[in-house]
Amino acid sequence: MLRPPPKFVYVRWIGLLTSLIPMSALLLLYLASPDPEHGAVYAAAISLPLLAFSYYLDLLMRLIPMPGRVKHPFPKVWLSWIVAYPVARLGISEPLLIWLMGPTVSLTHMTLAAMLLLGAMYGAFFYTAYITLLRVYVRRKLSRGELPPQFY
Repeated sequence: MLRPPPKFVYVRWIGLLTSLIPMSALLLLYLASPDPEHGAVYAAAISLPLLAFSYYLDLLMRLIPMPGRVKHPFPKVWLSWIVAYPVARLGISEPLLIWLMGPTVSLTHMTLAAMLLLGAMYGAFFYTAYITLLRVYVRRKLSRGELPPQFY
């Protein structure tokens, strides 16, 4: 199931949809909190940078050097999220949250380690969900005979 198609192609809107799945669940959780206004601001501040990174993940994957013998796309996607998640969370979301709501996280070396671990977990989820959605997309396009040439 997690085997990539013969040629791995990153489709940006599928990457965005893949990140919208957990972000919509996060937004619903925060909206059900006792203070939904702050919850919505918090969820938006966390979600928007991750959505931006998921849309442009193919550009980030090109920047990460990988040995030539690595043919499977999982290491590139996984390492991209290990890099992108802390940048999105600590570099973009946290300054925005400090400006809007005040400090929410104490920034220590353990915070960075936790963000790297969360990035690894998010990368594994992202790859699994992305490959599943990509397979659905490729099957539908193949059944209609409309598969774009970059997949061949």
